[in-house]
Amino acid sequence: MTRSAIWFGRAMWLGILIDWALGIPAIVDPNWTLHLLRQPQSPNPQWVAFAAMLVIMLSFFYIPGAFDPYRYSVSAWLGVLARPPGSLFFLWLYLGQYPIFGLVDLGLFLIQFPLLVLTMRAAPRPDITAIGPPVDPRKQDVFEYDGSTFAEVREAVFSGVYAQLPFHRGLGLATMLQFINASARNLADKRDIRPCYDKLIHANGICYTGVWRIDQDSPYTGYFAKGSEGLVIARLSVAGPQLTHGHRRAFGIA
Repeated sequence: MTRSAIWFGRAMWLGILIDWALGIPAIVDPNWTLHLLRQPQSPNPQWVAFAAMLVIMLSFFYIPGAFDPYRYSVSAWLGVLARPPGSLFFLWLYLGQYPIFGLVDLGLFLIQFPLLVLTMRAAPRPDITAIGPPVDPRKQDVFEYDGSTFAEVREAVFSGVYAQLPFHRGLGLATMLQFINASARNLADKRDIRPCYDKLIHANGICYTGVWRIDQDSPYTGYFAKGSEGLVIARLSVAGPQLTHGHRRAFGIA
């Protein structure tokens, strides 16, 4: 990682933390947050809360670029170029309303854009002295992937017996930092079998094995074409902590 990339990552994290510091309170109590920032109160606070939620959700897409702008260059450019539209909106189109948000976006852009340009100009070049075709460091994986067999994955899934059924509440304010770290790990780690850890999204579920078989006509190809057949390991999970009969639940399958 180059020196400019390190400073760019710090500038990106500065923007992400500012988004969270402004956005999270605005979701909970929009007008209180505006009053704290000495901005005029909104007659429609629900829209302020909705806009704050979008800002928080968008900020998660900046995290990969903050960690490695060479490998996740799209994320890095998105994080920087998303700032000018916010500045134009609050400082020109929505003149006089909440100018602090436009100034924040403008300040972050003026810091991040030059660092991003320097970072991309200093991108590592392939080693032309190496034997064989050069390898671009930006395309190297953190963990090499060599695949796993169905039997290996099945053995890991059904390898132990719980003393009692586990229960995890999933994602919450106390586990938000853990969720960010897990998201960054999932973007880099392609292994099929990983060390045990608590899931934060769809935390409670059960695994099945079986045969994947498409026996009807289908317009799709590959494993979705008629006649396709293969072994499958699936995890059925419930969204949220409500696990007992009588509660409305959403399910997922992976």
